[in-house]
Amino acid sequence: MELRLKCKACKDYHDFDRRIPEGYAGWCYDNMEWLDPAEPLPSLTQDEYWQRSETRPQIGETWKLCVTRPFHEQTGNTFYVVYESAYQFFNGYEKAEEVDSSAIVQCRFERVFETDEITAWIEVTILDVIPFRELASRFPAYETCEPLGSFYSEPCRDTDLNAPPWKLIYFSTAGEYGSYKTIFTDENGVKHLVLHSTFCGWSENTYFGNIIQKS
Repeated sequence: MELRLKCKACKDYHDFDRRIPEGYAGWCYDNMEWLDPAEPLPSLTQDEYWQRSETRPQIGETWKLCVTRPFHEQTGNTFYVVYESAYQFFNGYEKAEEVDSSAIVQCRFERVFETDEITAWIEVTILDVIPFRELASRFPAYETCEPLGSFYSEPCRDTDLNAPPWKLIYFSTAGEYGSYKTIFTDENGVKHLVLHSTFCGWSENTYFGNIIQKS
């Protein structure tokens, strides 16, 4: 079964460029919601509060995800998606340990429970879990001569979080175009760009990897 979701604003489909820029290891979905495993599956037609997960998935588990645009997959496909706890999903990051609790999760798309063309509840099997910190060691380092704040983007000069070993920086123009980057500093003082999200109008892309600046 193919699942392709429409834009909530314009009620139309959009194509997304999932090509991975040089230097990054992969492309992933972001801003998808993880249902707490103890919760019953909510209906898309109900407005009741439902509990998002505060527990990071583990390999081999089966989870329920609430997905929206730009989700477009066939059942049986594997894909990557960002895991953030419920608190971070709604409030952003405020402390280093909150960044440490997040991860890139590789999933296999098992089935669709319900969809209304804009949102869907799906079931996935967890194939791999890479905490943000481990991105700096899981993938070979890609060296660049550019400052990490300018790598594959306009310079990100504003800081959203500075909580060693993590620094979150961004660039944005009135909410219409921008980049957000997650940088990890290891025990040797080397800075690693491990996550980079971009948006431009309805287009959104998130890349992960291990980019360092040449010394």
